[in-house]
Amino acid sequence: MSFDGSNPQALTEGPGQNTVPKWSPGGDWIAYHCSQNGETRICAVSPDGQPVGEPISGTTLVWSPDSPEGEARLAFICFQEGHSDICTAHPDGSDLINVTSSPVDEHTPAWSPDGNWLAFVSNRGNDIDIYKICLNCPRDSLAVRLTDEVRYAMWPAWSPNGSQLAYADEPGGTLLLVNADRSGVTYLASGVFSPPIWRP
Repeated sequence: MSFDGSNPQALTEGPGQNTVPKWSPGGDWIAYHCSQNGETRICAVSPDGQPVGEPISGTTLVWSPDSPEGEARLAFICFQEGHSDICTAHPDGSDLINVTSSPVDEHTPAWSPDGNWLAFVSNRGNDIDIYKICLNCPRDSLAVRLTDEVRYAMWPAWSPNGSQLAYADEPGGTLLLVNADRSGVTYLASGVFSPPIWRP
């Protein structure tokens, strides 16, 4: 629709719920959660409502920062053998890659500004921490743990230049900052109960 609320246009139709629409950075696609029969998937349409490929089995989608036409990618939670992993794919569902492929639960993917890294939350250690993994390295590259100061780290958010990540802990609601190379942690504030957002 227009900014003044006029000229609304339906982009999806059919049974089920379609929620959480997100434009690709290049403006070429709109991805969203499409739910039917109790299963949530990821669907995508062009700005005029034309479907793109087949629904992807997954949830909690985030677009890659660099999305020229034909190169847009999604990161999302995918479910494998009773646990959650982080996967990536093109909006039409092609070139699907399980990035983390581990026997534990991982969620909350966050792209680095240059598109080379994904940060995510995982319980692969004794606590729930934030890790990062290289996307342009050999497929068997190991994830790097970024946090170990709190029991439950959540909501990783990259700084615009990619040098730091803000995150919070639970249940304390403390806002913290960690360097992407793990060289230091800064405590910023307490009483934080929503995801941090950087100024552009």
